[in-house]
Amino acid sequence: MQSFKRSVSLLLALMILISTLGLGSTYANNEYQLNTSVPTYVNADNAKYGRNSVSTYSAGTYYIYREYDGMLNISTRSSSPGAWINPKDNTANESVNQRLDEGDTYYVTGSVNVRTGPGTSYATVGKLAKHDQVSGEKAGNWLKFNYNGQTAYSSLRYFSDQKPADQDTTSNSAADIYYVTGSVNVRTGPGTGYATVGKLAKHDQVSGEKVGNW
Repeated sequence: MQSFKRSVSLLLALMILISTLGLGSTYANNEYQLNTSVPTYVNADNAKYGRNSVSTYSAGTYYIYREYDGMLNISTRSSSPGAWINPKDNTANESVNQRLDEGDTYYVTGSVNVRTGPGTSYATVGKLAKHDQVSGEKAGNWLKFNYNGQTAYSSLRYFSDQKPADQDTTSNSAADIYYVTGSVNVRTGPGTGYATVGKLAKHDQVSGEKVGNW
């Protein structure tokens, strides 16, 4: 009887552990590029909320083992489990126009997610904003291109091979003076999906020009 109870308790503990780890979907052999050192976690839940980091992974090429709730389990070995990370910790050091792959040129017609594979079930690793320019190739209903050093995909419906007529082409116009009304993030591109590289404080003064809502 005691042996049976121990077996049941062990099974329940195992089920809870599996649930906590968040096994999610498997994407073995998909490469993933870390641009900087990121904290690692024992499960997807901790990675999502930044709790109880156990170690760090250095910048380099890894393999995606699993994806769950937007979090990634990456490893140095293909088809092998590793540690969980939050893709938002993988900050970029370059703007989108500096990380283009060879191929045809496309212009973004609206905000679109950048994913690790050609489907909405794949993890989101960033965003592109309207008028961003990428170089890539069609893969069915998806555009395949290089993003932060890794192969990435976005829905083809948000791209055009024609330069937008409303895109501002005056790149060297005289800049206006603006005053900051509150603390605001400074990013590498015109969208919240771009990396944060600093902050401006209230009453700071900058010289620049408007680009849409940025």
